[in-house]
Amino acid sequence: MIAIVYESHAGHTRDYAVMLGEKLELPVFSLRDAKKCLPKGQEIIFMGWMMAGVLKGWKKAKHRYLPKAVCAVGMGTPEREAAFTIAKKNGALGLPIFMIRGGLDMAKLRPVYRMMMERLISFLEKKKDRPADMQGLIDVARSKKDLPIEAAALAPIIKWYEACER
Repeated sequence: MIAIVYESHAGHTRDYAVMLGEKLELPVFSLRDAKKCLPKGQEIIFMGWMMAGVLKGWKKAKHRYLPKAVCAVGMGTPEREAAFTIAKKNGALGLPIFMIRGGLDMAKLRPVYRMMMERLISFLEKKKDRPADMQGLIDVARSKKDLPIEAAALAPIIKWYEACER
């Protein structure tokens, strides 16, 4: 049986992983707990949070387990081009990669990440020709309101998994 393994920082990826596990009736483990519970080579769906194009936890997960799909949870919009770029940058080419728009809770960020995000937000606010999806990041960061976790965001992963199970 396949398992879902995730790496989460502020809780968004964890929440999506748990929701996906419930919908697919699959076991769900944080990357830390998976090391204690799952054997090396276990087939997994990996879900990780994004920071500056890096899929957190992916390097450890891909070396220990057999990923069948990857889900990147981040602030960018879920576009095919972005998925390809992320797959290429993180060494996940050839795997199905799904993008889910996560949230941003500045209060939950470690001080170093908070400082980096503040600098990024300030830079983007000054940039006249910023990408449209970056405005969403600015709005969420400045409003101090988090984006909701939405079950509909999991539909492409569920569709892929159900097609594989046939």
